[in-house]
Amino acid sequence: TIEGAGNLLGDGRFDVLMWNTNGAVVIGEADPMTSQLAFTQVGGLGHEWSYRGVGDYLGEGHAQILLENATGAVYVGDAVNGVEQYTSLGGLGPEWTFVESGDFLGDSKTDFLLKNTNGALVVGEVGASNIVTYTTLSGGLGPEWKFVGAGDYLGLGHAQFLIESTNGAV
Repeated sequence: TIEGAGNLLGDGRFDVLMWNTNGAVVIGEADPMTSQLAFTQVGGLGHEWSYRGVGDYLGEGHAQILLENATGAVYVGDAVNGVEQYTSLGGLGPEWTFVESGDFLGDSKTDFLLKNTNGALVVGEVGASNIVTYTTLSGGLGPEWKFVGAGDYLGLGHAQFLIESTNGAV
C-alpha cells in the first residue's frame, strides 16, 4: 500500500512511501531520465506497527515517517544512506488518536495533531534530544466533528485543520 509521499531520501526529490503485507518499508523514487520508479527497501516492520504520517518531524530538511505500535510506542523512521533508522518519541495511551500532520505551530517543522476520547486536541512537536512537547489547543471537539484534512487553507504560512460536523458545517 502507498502510505505517503515526501522527500524521504533527502535528495530534494519527492518519494513515495510503500509498505507491503510482509512488513517491508519501501521508498519509490522516479528517475528523472526515464520517468520510471526505482524502489529501495529501507526497512521492515511487523504487523504491530501502524503508519501515522510523513513530514519533517526532526527538522532535518527532509521527510521522515511517523509510526505507532500496538502498545502505543511512537517512533520516527528516517532513511539514512538507504537504511531506515528509528527514533523513539515515547508513548501514548489508548485514549489518543493521531489525526493529521502539518506545520500547525508555524515554525517550519512538521507537527502531529492528536485527539483524545474526550475531544481534547493536542499538537505534538519533536524538539531537541527528540523530546516531544505537547501543546493543548483551546477547546475540544465533540463526537459530531470529523477531521477532513490539514493544510494552509487561510494562506498564513502554516497548517490549519479542516473539520466537518455531522450536519454538514465546515
